[in-house]
This record gives sequence, C-alpha cells and structure tokens, in this order.
Amino acid sequence: MIKTEAIEKVGFFNEQVTHFEDIDWFTKIGMNLKVAFSFRVTTIIDETAENRSDQTDMNNRCLPDFSCYEAEIKKHQGLQKYLDLNRFSIALAYRMENDIRNAAFYQQKINLRNLSLKQQKLLLMSGLQLKSLKHTQKILGNLGWHLRTGN
Repeated sequence: MIKTEAIEKVGFFNEQVTHFEDIDWFTKIGMNLKVAFSFRVTTIIDETAENRSDQTDMNNRCLPDFSCYEAEIKKHQGLQKYLDLNRFSIALAYRMENDIRNAAFYQQKINLRNLSLKQQKLLLMSGLQLKSLKHTQKILGNLGWHLRTGN
C-alpha cells in the first residue's frame, strides 16, 4: 500500500523508464518517507502471461539510473544494499543475453558484501549456465519447489 502522501511528495513513476520503474519509485519513496516491508506473500505473479515485460530484450529496455542515488547512500541505511540487489538482477539479465559489456557495467558498481555467496557465484557464470539454471528453476517451481538466489 502506498499512501497518497507518498505520491504528493515524490510524484509518479518516471515515464521514461520502461523496466525497474517500480524500484526507482520505491527508492524515492524510501528516501523521503518512512516505509515498512512485509515478507508475507501478497501478490501472485502469472508467469505464463503473454505480455510480460521480462520477455523484452534487455537492449530494448530503458532502465533507471541508480547512480543518481549515490550521494544519498550515507544518509539512508540499506540503500546501498537495495541498489546492489537490483544491479545484480540487471547484471544477470544482461549475462543471460550474453551482453557482457552491460553486465560488467552493472557488476562493477556492486559492493559484493551486499550479495550472498550464491549470488556472487551466479555473477561468475556464463549466459548458457544461467539459462540452464533458470530452466531448472522453472521446472522445479512447476513441481512446487520454489528456489531463489537470496540468502
């Protein structure tokens, strides 16, 4: 839930950004207002939908510029880790498309202390290895075993 106060204070999504715009928006909200997170599942994602944005090639996406938050990191506890986890996701997506240049761009900005050992190992894998793991994860998910890369 987002209070109207949040929208009044930080505005709406950046309409120039096509992917990760929610992350960009939540970052702005978190820097300007008090927030709380719940780890209870409140949303179900239909991964079979035909119009999912994750089906768009990475090079056809407009991503937010997380570097605009660098000056705020010292003022906001957890911001660096939050940004690093999202950079990790973007870097993996580029790796899966074998775009090593863009993957390296995001990877070099990550403080590895903010990632689990599993996540660090994933950053070292090739696109083929990542695709194989993603395929295995999907199969296991269909069998009721939902695996993730977090701690």
